[in-house]
Amino acid sequence: MAVMDGSVTISQGAYITIIASCYRFANPGIFKNDWAEVQGALYGRNEGGLVHVQDAIPLAHLSHIAVQMQDADYVALSAIEERMASKGMFQVGWYHSHPDIKLMLSLEDVRTQAGLQKPNPLAIALVFNHVLLMDRNDDPGLKAFRLDDPSTIEIKYHEVPFEVAGADGRFFAEARALLANVQRSFSGASAVNGILGRVEKAIKDITTEAAGLKEHLATLSRQGDPAAVAEARAKHLQRIEAEFEKKERSLRVQLDLLDHLELVERQSFSGRIEDVKGKWAEFERSFRGNMK
Repeated sequence: MAVMDGSVTISQGAYITIIASCYRFANPGIFKNDWAEVQGALYGRNEGGLVHVQDAIPLAHLSHIAVQMQDADYVALSAIEERMASKGMFQVGWYHSHPDIKLMLSLEDVRTQAGLQKPNPLAIALVFNHVLLMDRNDDPGLKAFRLDDPSTIEIKYHEVPFEVAGADGRFFAEARALLANVQRSFSGASAVNGILGRVEKAIKDITTEAAGLKEHLATLSRQGDPAAVAEARAKHLQRIEAEFEKKERSLRVQLDLLDHLELVERQSFSGRIEDVKGKWAEFERSFRGNMK
């Protein structure tokens, strides 16, 4: 895409956060009547007439026609503003989803956009529809908009050219694959407890397997057959290691999905998330050490 004044570049990380947070509440694993629109804030920098979106923060979801911010979202967002400012970034726009709906701005969207675009004429509104991404190989599922005149509430706006930095066909194929993991492991409001529960269960299951092996080897040792002990140990360790590798690959994807939580949700679960991540990291180090 030729770079032109007013155009937008979106980092790959911000794009992944946008699509994962939106698809979490609107995907084939959820009844369509229960699909929810999602809203988030975009942070980055303006350089001349160009906008660089470097981070996306999911804020809220609502299963009505328009998404709306709650008081808790604004309180949580104030802390994010300070953190972003320390990195030289500010809010350059916002995003929301239109699951299986035309990419456009409603009257409510125009009001939200006007509030951002009046002080920052380059502010943008990104709208995402997962159906477009899933059905069309060359479609990122997004459109970017600006109001023609933010001083009015007329529904008059124009599309803004954008690109996802460095993205190619392979990147968008991987993005679609990620959404399959979102549907399996990250759908709905109970997703966090589900992911953390699976991590804790994996630790318990593998620990139980290892304890059972230790007891079995102790029994064989008492029977005085060193060859049988060595054979059993090698056989069972191979099985346990294969099971660990399988769980580790799945859980790593699921733990990464927690980076796309809504802001208030992330704050309310932060203690448990860090605790479980710490337990898994320690368990992984211990397990790999014992396998040597």
